[in-house]
Amino acid sequence: MICSPYAVWPPTSGGAVRTVEVARALAALNTGRTRLLAARPIPMTPDETGGIDWLGYRHIPRRGYFYNGDFRRVYQQTLRDDPPDLILVSMPYQSRMIVGPARAIGAAIVYDAHNLEADRFRLSGQKLLSKVVRSFEGYLCRHASAILAVSENDRALFQSYYGRDALLLPNGVDANRFQPGTPDPALLTRYGLTGRTVALFCGTLDYPPNTQALRYLLEQAWPTVRQRRPEATLLIVGRRPPAWAYGHEQVIVAGEVDDMAAHNRLAHWVLAPLTSGGGTRLKILEAMACGQRVLSTPFGAMGITSESREGLLLSEIEDYAERLADALATPEAPGTCKAARDYSLRFHWQKLVDAVDWRALAQAGQGRRP
Repeated sequence: MICSPYAVWPPTSGGAVRTVEVARALAALNTGRTRLLAARPIPMTPDETGGIDWLGYRHIPRRGYFYNGDFRRVYQQTLRDDPPDLILVSMPYQSRMIVGPARAIGAAIVYDAHNLEADRFRLSGQKLLSKVVRSFEGYLCRHASAILAVSENDRALFQSYYGRDALLLPNGVDANRFQPGTPDPALLTRYGLTGRTVALFCGTLDYPPNTQALRYLLEQAWPTVRQRRPEATLLIVGRRPPAWAYGHEQVIVAGEVDDMAAHNRLAHWVLAPLTSGGGTRLKILEAMACGQRVLSTPFGAMGITSESREGLLLSEIEDYAERLADALATPEAPGTCKAARDYSLRFHWQKLVDAVDWRALAQAGQGRRP
């Protein structure tokens, strides 16, 4: 059973993608029922459910992450009706609703840590919220049979913060969906990109690390690029774009889109000028799976090894604008970086999930009933 504190359908954010793809891969293992308890909406058709039993509850923003009576009701009813062997917790916020009932039935609790959340809030300057989240995250870590971290850096953070070793389950990519291909002529026409050199920035645009990176691009980097590369256009893709993102020269704000793979294929370079946040960037892996070249800060590329350098150019944020202008000077055709595609195939979701010994993790919960 997998628990999420928010809606993950459709999976248009990094956290939602990880939750849904791990659930799908677990369902494909055929080791028993895979149930996903997430805020509504939930998928309704067999093609969408992917072999997962979806359970929905009423979403309450913000405070509902920490306490939601409807989640608690559905969760406890599910534990009574069909007790799971293992409960995978996607975020720490629900920990005080989850732990007690799980221990009462002897189910193993595994924390699937998309980031070390307390550290993420600390780095973004939200000190009070970091302390609150740390209390919930620490509580979950004390009672979890295992922790799954997305990178070696996050594994070290869990040891530093909570004195816990963590297993590695990196972020992955659906290599069947994200494939190299030629740009869609209809999309090029829709955005007026035919004959243009395209740089793509994508992400959830109300997520503070992405908002910070986007503001840097629009206010500092892109004016430099625009002067040197008047043939270039910046395409911004992602849900909830801020009002200040509109109205810039040679910038198109597409907002949320249905097919991220098709939009990746429009770009000559995919951009990740990130200086905060955590985890391994799904956007980088998805772009590389499409055979795209990525310009990232070293921070943005944490968790991605040096072996992928042919498809991944790194730049410190101070030099990012100049490196981007240089990269756009002689762009290769979109989707032609075979090294990037080959590297991304190591991170196919099913391969990553198959590598975890889920039976051993479930057995670790036995005998832990208070």
